[in-house]
Amino acid sequence: MSFGSVLKEIRKKNKDSLRGLAQKMDISFSFIDKIEKNNAPVSKVFFEKVIAVYTEEKDILTQEYIKSQLPEKMQNEKSINSLKSDEILNLPVYGKVSAGFGCLNFYAPTRYMPISKGAFSKDSFFVEISGNSMTPTLEEGEFALVDPHNLDYVKNKIYVVTYCNEGYIKRLEVKDKLGIITLKSDNPEYDDIDISEEMQEYFKINGRVVKVISVKKI
Repeated sequence: MSFGSVLKEIRKKNKDSLRGLAQKMDISFSFIDKIEKNNAPVSKVFFEKVIAVYTEEKDILTQEYIKSQLPEKMQNEKSINSLKSDEILNLPVYGKVSAGFGCLNFYAPTRYMPISKGAFSKDSFFVEISGNSMTPTLEEGEFALVDPHNLDYVKNKIYVVTYCNEGYIKRLEVKDKLGIITLKSDNPEYDDIDISEEMQEYFKINGRVVKVISVKKI
């Protein structure tokens, strides 16, 4: 089942036509048709308008909405049940970061993912972890939640940084006496990356990792 197919069943059960539901939601009937055919993404605004009409179907609509927003490999009952509709934030995924080499695009999110509100900024974002340089702490395919307002340096905390136009997820160590910033991997097979004072103009901290989302940890 999908959100669109569930919505169609509920609409027909309530004897609503596409135009009738569109009038109740104050939205184009053609857009509802696209949602039902899985030809358009389900936004949080659309979801909230639907459950305002079909209040008795809120639970099943919420379950399908959350499932539609999660990556396919995380579409399981445990992941879905960990989120509550009245506490959900839809945060952008800005690409992949390395545990190899990564690419971040802060102007064009690759997708949005839901997460329950917590002790992090509403400006926070997700990045997908690529490579294995941070294993066993972080594994390829997991998603890190990054708070861009959490920029203060704390030794050995994990940050998402940009260096020479590449996106990295690493522990940081600042060596004040040497004037060096070191990007450290948890996997001992990977060498540290030392950034000299001369190269630090090409270095930027994008935020600290505050949570990791995965099939096994969510």
